[in-house]
Order: sequence, then C-alpha cells, then structure tokens
Amino acid sequence: MAVSLSASEEGRKKIDQRRREKGWMATDPRWCEAAYTSPKTLTRFRRGQPIQQDTFINICQAVGVAWEDVVDRGLASPSVSIQWELRIEADDDLKDAIFDLIKRHSGDANLTLRKLEKGSLIFVLEGSLEGFERMKYLFSEGLISTLMDAQILSVRTRTADQPVRLGNWLRGNFEVGWQPPALALTRALTATESSFEGIGNILCRAKMIALETQTSDLTIQLLIQLASQEQDMVDIAIQVHPAYGVVYLPSGLQLAVIDPMSGLYEVVEALDQDNWLQLNIACERGEEFRVKVQLSDVVITEDFVV
Repeated sequence: MAVSLSASEEGRKKIDQRRREKGWMATDPRWCEAAYTSPKTLTRFRRGQPIQQDTFINICQAVGVAWEDVVDRGLASPSVSIQWELRIEADDDLKDAIFDLIKRHSGDANLTLRKLEKGSLIFVLEGSLEGFERMKYLFSEGLISTLMDAQILSVRTRTADQPVRLGNWLRGNFEVGWQPPALALTRALTATESSFEGIGNILCRAKMIALETQTSDLTIQLLIQLASQEQDMVDIAIQVHPAYGVVYLPSGLQLAVIDPMSGLYEVVEALDQDNWLQLNIACERGEEFRVKVQLSDVVITEDFVV
C-alpha cells in the first residue's frame, strides 16, 4: 500500500533554505517541473501536511535535500487516492503509449487505468491526489497538450459508476478510494463520535472529492461512519470536512441525503466558519440512498446500498 509522508518543522526549514539558495519562490514553476508536482501539492508540503511518498521524495530531491532528513517519522499514513478522467483526442491504437505518458507526467508511479471509454478517448484513472493535481495544473497552464503531443480536452474528477456497497464494508471489503480517515480528521472524529454514543464498534472510511468551480478548485473529504444495530438496521453518519490544512468549509456548501425511490431528501448547508457538516440516517440491509455535495453549480453525487 502506498503511504503519505509529512515534513517535520526542522525539515521544512532545510527545504526553504535550499530553495531560496536556488532563487525559487515558494511555489516556483521550476520547482513544480523538477518535482513532477503542482503548486497545490507544494503548498501542502510546506505546511507539513501529508502527501504521497513518491511526490515527497521528488520535492526534496529537486532542491538537493535528502528526504530522510526532512520527513516527520511519526506521521506516516495510508496515501489517499481518487478517481479522475483525462479526455483526449487520439486514435485508439495509441492508448498504451498515451497511458504511459499520463503516468510519467503525473508523477504517479502507482496510477491505475480503471476503464477506457470511446468517443474521444476517455481514460478513467485511479491514483493519488497529487498526480491528479499535477495533470490539472499542466492542463490549466496549457502545457499538457504540448508535452503529450496530443489534444487534451479535459482533466477532471470522476464519480463512481457503481453504488458503494456498505454491506461489504461490514465484512471488511472496501472499494478503491475509500480509506481510513486521514490524520487531518482525527480531531473532528473525536468530537463527532458522540453521534453514536452507546453503539458498539464504529466503522469509518473517507474519500477525497474535488469540487472544481469557475473561480477555484476545492478538495473536501466525504466521510461515512457505520454502526450495526439489531434487526438488520445500520446507523449511518455522513460528514464532509475540509481537506488538509483548510480550517473551514466554504460558505454555501451543501450536503444532502436523498431517497432515490421517493425523492425525499434532507440537506444541511455550511455557514461562515463551519468546519464540518453531518447528516444521520438509519437504513435496513439492502436499502439505497444517494449523497449529494453541491457548491454553487458544481454537484457531486455518490450512490450507496447498505
């Protein structure tokens, strides 16, 4: 399993000193290029937030510092993965060569091709948040089409085609992308576990979601907590939290739970200085529901079956 690493305070001082000696700004494009990363990932690194191990090492090597002298050895955690797609104008017989280029330019050695759709070629990929941010950055800068010598039409996150089967979670089987909550959520989880006071063991998984608006790109974490009850009932808490290093959710962000059969739903909305949202539901085994996260005109949905 890939892991994420954080830089210690002393390590970050070493990195800052060396990049200043090179004449680089904090998110200098030359640093991004040398480390196969993006300004967003560099910012998380410089704040001491967890990033993928390969990217962590590349950032350190780009300024000539051994990563072993930078890492906070007490804060290794499982790497977060997301599903995303790259749409490209190219012939089908070039798909293998194109995937190799995507892997190389994203800097994500563990990138997986989940599905290839026709039309324009649509690569549905599973990989690190850092790899997606790198490709999104290259696309926004108009560089990716030149690097890959092909017309890139879009780079964006992708929602799953199949419902998340929570019954499998209770048997220890989890879909790709749903992982133990990141270290950034530890304090929030401690505060919210009282929602299930008196209930036995609580099962919890989180998934990174990117909300791309016209003015900004925002990454949040969707978190699901399960607690089995008697008579095939399951109590479920659905939460959204800011991603690493961000204190508050954006005002106006909505979290909704929808019954797809009746169309009934419940919704909560973030106000100023809200740092998490939560909805609680109780479902029978086999019951379905949909979670919707919305910010302005950007909507992400995820289907679940208990």
